[in-house]
Amino acid sequence: MTFLFICDIFLLLLICVIIGIIRVAFVVITIQGRSMLPTLCERDRVLIWRFWPARFLRRGQIIILQQESQRFKGLPPYIKRITGVPGDIITFPSDLSEHVTLSLHAQHHIGNQRMWHIPPGHLFVQGDNQAESVDSVLWGPISFDQVGGIVVRKLSGIGGEVKEKRT
Repeated sequence: MTFLFICDIFLLLLICVIIGIIRVAFVVITIQGRSMLPTLCERDRVLIWRFWPARFLRRGQIIILQQESQRFKGLPPYIKRITGVPGDIITFPSDLSEHVTLSLHAQHHIGNQRMWHIPPGHLFVQGDNQAESVDSVLWGPISFDQVGGIVVRKLSGIGGEVKEKRT
């Protein structure tokens, strides 16, 4: 009876540790904003893996990130797609509005193109909906340290859809 009791206690502790690790490693986030349309709609929910090796970051992955100024104000994180990894050279047309052009952090201007060289330990991220996205086109490359997690999957059956008005 004592051996079975000890095994039950051990099993219970093991289950608690596993549940604790899962609760710390994964989080569900509700999408706010329209910068990732049509991939992610406002009020969609996604499962985020918060702890990952930097070598797992790949072009095309969707991540969450938080700028330093957001952390102190309690604002929600940005959700963006990785479009450039260390060593990449990203070019973007300069034909943006004057307000946007003034805030660009491009490293080089070549004709009508702005160019960034992505340094080690940095990424270039963009929203899928460029018309409504604030991203690396404005900020420049972001540090790996700003990445708060990788989107593992969109959770089905939850969230909103973009409704079209029919006239």
